[in-house]
Amino acid sequence: GGGHWKDWNGAGGENFAHSHSWGHYIPKTLFAEHPEYFAQGADGKRKDGDWLCTSNPGIREVFANNVIAAIKGGAKNPSISPPDGRGYCRCEKCVAQDDPKAIEPSSGTVSISTRYADFFDDVAQRVAKTYPDSVLNFYVYADYTQPPTREKKLAPNLCAVIAPIRYCRLHAIGNAECPSRKQQLAMIDGWSKVASRLGYYNYMYNLADATLPMFKFTPCKLEFPYLAGKGLAFMTIEVLSNWYIYGPQIYLSLRMAYNPKLDATALMEDYYTKFYGPAAAHMKAYWTAIDDTTTKLHNHSGGFYGQAAAYTPELLRTCETALALAAKAAKEDPNFAERVAMHAAGFQNIVDYRDICDAMAKGDFTKAKETFTAMTKRIDGLIAKKQANAEYGTSYLRRFLLKTIDGGIAVTAAPNKLLAVLPDKWKFAADDMDMGEAKSFAATDHDDAKWKLVATHSATLSGQGIGENTVLWYRTKFTAPGKNAALSLVFAEVDGDVSVFVNGKKLDPKPVLAPAKKANPNAPAVPGRSVFEVDVSGAVIEGENVVAVRCDNRKISELFLGEILRPVVLVGKAKQ
Repeated sequence: GGGHWKDWNGAGGENFAHSHSWGHYIPKTLFAEHPEYFAQGADGKRKDGDWLCTSNPGIREVFANNVIAAIKGGAKNPSISPPDGRGYCRCEKCVAQDDPKAIEPSSGTVSISTRYADFFDDVAQRVAKTYPDSVLNFYVYADYTQPPTREKKLAPNLCAVIAPIRYCRLHAIGNAECPSRKQQLAMIDGWSKVASRLGYYNYMYNLADATLPMFKFTPCKLEFPYLAGKGLAFMTIEVLSNWYIYGPQIYLSLRMAYNPKLDATALMEDYYTKFYGPAAAHMKAYWTAIDDTTTKLHNHSGGFYGQAAAYTPELLRTCETALALAAKAAKEDPNFAERVAMHAAGFQNIVDYRDICDAMAKGDFTKAKETFTAMTKRIDGLIAKKQANAEYGTSYLRRFLLKTIDGGIAVTAAPNKLLAVLPDKWKFAADDMDMGEAKSFAATDHDDAKWKLVATHSATLSGQGIGENTVLWYRTKFTAPGKNAALSLVFAEVDGDVSVFVNGKKLDPKPVLAPAKKANPNAPAVPGRSVFEVDVSGAVIEGENVVAVRCDNRKISELFLGEILRPVVLVGKAKQ
């Protein structure tokens, strides 16, 4: 089992709890007695739940007493971290603790680290009177990632657990070409000045993507010694047991977390020799090529979209050659042959994923579904062999790709007809002041000659050197067959809140597939990242038409995206 494997490879040490844990310290009846202890929403009302009004002295006392009770019950080093999400208190007293000049770069919103540092410090001092040796752990996460702008050092029984969920998943800390990882150096330095203990929650895979192989050799080699030099109290590694696509980095990260002074290169030489036997040199070539290409990538990631760019035709050829030579070298030994075959199955994920994207780029959602079905069935076979993660082996594929494919099939199926796939490259402009509508960005005759030309579905904006939490505008043209035709423009996937205009006329987006549950009446018309269509029949003219899209990327949705992610197609609808 996983536990024995961890023990054997040196995982262990003192247990520092860290989780989203406020709910553990709130009695269920507390809201009825003290609604003022709970977070105030944007509507001015207090909300029952796990979010607290951290400036309130009463909740600080209740919270600290319940942390003391938890330690008494056996939780030696408990977590005091806020819930996951962004339900921060909006009351005047809490907001007054925030420094309006301290901005969280990933979301463009005011950092709330200073208010939380004050709360954690108060709770820690209260707890220390009874249990001075217990360490209280809190995440450095979401909009409380940047260090507080208070000079005062935090209580010594606090540990700031850096969880860099908003940082690029592909590059190493300090990578000069990666804005977020470069900024992370200042973020860690800032916390090391105010907290006497640091922990680190290390994401050892590409979150929201459990499909594409990766090998974080360069990040491990650079980061572990650097973090150890910051006096880390502990490190936790989050990774999925997808051995077929992550095997070497699961091993390397655990060994280096245990001993950051290890020589990463020598450690991997030993691994290749023992794990792949006669195929060692070829498997080293396979994994090294993946790491080298990812390290140099000008893309940043969240999700599938960034990492897929690593798999250029050149890298695909290198990987195919290395795996073919490895299979040939290992064929006499069933153990080594099986290990090579496991990674060949991981490589097949890339081939399948690219085939799905290529089919969608042609508007052929039915072909994309055929590949998707075969791919998920194949991965289910790997799950049965325990080579892929049972819970997440295909769940991200289903969550992100399936609704796009199924929505595309539903809207292009007979009697509807796919008439055109709009171009991959659109005119593009950032609109920092949100003045695009006032400046008639959507008008047919708007002069977009100075706008950039950017790829939509074939490359992310970050991969094209554009990364902005702002309002984004796109423009392109399409040809309509006739004035009286029933026509829809279908957007397979867009990240961010969207408005669509045809020939300057604003049109209503409608989801192609009805949401599974009854939607909240205040929810947006189109649930996030879903396939939607706009009926353009009343706006088109025969011949050339201008479509403009306003995409609001001021709220973080998925890292380094906020854009048109999948093809836009023109569909002729059956007359009702």
